Amino acid sequence: MKSLRKSFFVFVAVLVLFISAVIPVSAITGYEQKLQNFTADMKAAMIIDVTNENVIYSKNADSKIAVASTAKLVTSLVALKYIDPEQVFTVGKELELVKPGSSLCLIKERHQLKLKTLIAGMLVPSGNDAAYTVAVNVARTVAKNPKMTDTEAVNYFSALMNTYCRDIGCKNTNFVSPEGWDDPKNYSTAHDMSLVAREALKNSVITTITSTYSRRYYFASGENIVWSNTNELLSPGGEYYYPFAMGLKTGTTDAAGRCLISAAIKGGRQILILAYGCPYETGDKEKEKAVIFGNTRDIFNFIFNAPTNGDVDLSGDISSADARIVLRASVGLEEITDVLLKRGDVDNDKTISSADARIILRVSVGLESL
Repeated sequence: MKSLRKSFFVFVAVLVLFISAVIPVSAITGYEQKLQNFTADMKAAMIIDVTNENVIYSKNADSKIAVASTAKLVTSLVALKYIDPEQVFTVGKELELVKPGSSLCLIKERHQLKLKTLIAGMLVPSGNDAAYTVAVNVARTVAKNPKMTDTEAVNYFSALMNTYCRDIGCKNTNFVSPEGWDDPKNYSTAHDMSLVAREALKNSVITTITSTYSRRYYFASGENIVWSNTNELLSPGGEYYYPFAMGLKTGTTDAAGRCLISAAIKGGRQILILAYGCPYETGDKEKEKAVIFGNTRDIFNFIFNAPTNGDVDLSGDISSADARIVLRASVGLEEITDVLLKRGDVDNDKTISSADARIILRVSVGLESL
């Protein structure tokens, strides 16, 4: 029996080497190739498994880019670092700093809103007016100087933004305004913004707001308004609706193109996707939306639904590499971790065995289906 088992392992090992020689490299790198296809029209992108802090994929992640309104995540985090979300602020003349053509949440001078409502105005309809009201009021409060001019307050707040970014590990980021408007001095990278996004995901005020598609918001001064999210992954019944999405922020400017930082959680696993520099002002808005929202949704679907019952290396294919890993584990040459056991125990007998290797090998050459 011992001799028979040894002979079987020799046979499998030879078969693994044979398959490794005849199966093209594309079969082993199919997973990454699919992600490259999804991100082909993005200038910069990152896909991160937040659950285990694993970077699944990146493209031009350290390239300096304009980040448009995704900068409002930094504005929100800085404001919440210093100010209670229930604090009420009064809208003032800072609205005059809002650039023409800005997206607005339609707040008016003398309106009074809680900070968390102003943050909703920034993150849901992407109101640049709310961003300036937050920046000016937070700056005056932190500096303990209510006589700061609006411009001085914006500069002070921008410095707080930059300090915050450096503190969380950003290496190539700078802001001179709270809304991310196109400016040579407003820039970051996909990698740096991924650090910002991960901080945002830890903040329940932000995630509660960014997970909401549409609702009525009430001001402390008595007014109310309905704000709807610019993130179409959250739109029930919409073409790009993704039921597991939980935000985070869109952005669109001439320099930045269409941008989206999105997160989704399914089965206890949280995935973060950053997409920057997608097509904008091409004359085909539906195609533009398909790139930014459709491809992001498809990435979520692909990652969450990628086969794990046999696809041990998560390449996107059942390959000879998978069989090799399972074979090594079955004879004690590789540590059998709980994760590997879950992925490689194809016959579900609670151990990685020669039978698993045989099944995966047969699947990898098309002789069997899982």
